[in-house]
Amino acid sequence: KNRELADAHAEIKALKYSERLKEKAVNELSEELQKVDEKLKAAEAVLETKNLEIKRINEEKKAALAAQFAAEATLRRVHAAQKDDDLPPIEAIIAPLEAELKLA
Repeated sequence: KNRELADAHAEIKALKYSERLKEKAVNELSEELQKVDEKLKAAEAVLETKNLEIKRINEEKKAALAAQFAAEATLRRVHAAQKDDDLPPIEAIIAPLEAELKLA
């Protein structure tokens, strides 16, 4: 009977040790998961910042292209007017350009 009791006690001790090892492994994995999750959140924040930067650059590019097209149109009007030797007042040339720039 003492032998069975000693065996049962040894088994209980081994199970408790095994349970402590499992808890330690779970805690280590939880900490690792938390670290990976923090890295993911940081990467997502960087990605969001980069996406906003790209969006801003694209908007600036569109505005620059609109300004370029408006300037080119004004230049064409000036060249056409010079060919006709009928140069309109400068306000007639600048007003459409300003209007196009305001729309952009």
